Amino acid sequence: MEVMLSIICTAYNHEEFIDKAIDGFLVQQCNFKIEIIIHDDASIDHTPLIIQRYVDKYPNLIYPIFQKENQYSKGVNVWGSLINKARGKYIAICEGDDYWINPLKLQQQVDFLENNPSYSLCAHNALVVYTDSNLQYQFLKKEKSTELCIKEILSNWCVPTASIVFRKELYEWPIWANNVINGDLVLQIVLIKKGKVFFFKDIMSVYRKHNAGLSIMINSFPVEYLRQKNTLYKHINKYFVYKYSLIIYKIIIKNDIRIFFQVIFRIAPFLRFLVKKVR
Repeated sequence: MEVMLSIICTAYNHEEFIDKAIDGFLVQQCNFKIEIIIHDDASIDHTPLIIQRYVDKYPNLIYPIFQKENQYSKGVNVWGSLINKARGKYIAICEGDDYWINPLKLQQQVDFLENNPSYSLCAHNALVVYTDSNLQYQFLKKEKSTELCIKEILSNWCVPTASIVFRKELYEWPIWANNVINGDLVLQIVLIKKGKVFFFKDIMSVYRKHNAGLSIMINSFPVEYLRQKNTLYKHINKYFVYKYSLIIYKIIIKNDIRIFFQVIFRIAPFLRFLVKKVR
């Protein structure tokens, strides 16, 4: 039997989380063959050892890639190389610090894509969980399952990465997307250009927020993060031949305003010091 779906999991220093992610893969109930590709980006904790333990137990199902040098820091498009290695007709993504909580998730998404060829990608809701507190909330408030439009995808972060299943044949990675943040947004943009995107309202995964994830950059370096986001949106605007300029420029202006106030907030103590000196 040929592989119908490939699960791609990327991990880096996820020793606290990776076992739950893999367990979520293993409990999937599917009437088709899957493979699990796990990429460890030169973790310096016990993540590789945990992955290897699962590989030893499921050698014909889990295929590991252990990097000796961190690829992300070199600007390597890891997702692209993993997707190219995948044998499945469909690709499911789950980073090593997130996990799935519905054993029928893959079956439901593949069934939908098989029966709806005009759709390039389908996703679902998630539960956002903060690991350092009891705070949790629904990723996106949707009363019913529905198609997502380009405006929603551009304006709001409305597709949890761990919820994505898409057609491999439609995948491409633009040259401009190398060394940009939010690779999951790039993927969604590429796929919505080639088909429609469907969103299931059901919560079928958990998105963890913790100090080792992207949120640490957003909190520690908000100005740099927003500047990189604006660079990404400019690339996206060009990619769509400026078809959505109005939407994109509104986002960029909003980010510029946030940058301005972040800078003012940072230099406020210095300005107060100068005022005192002048007095």
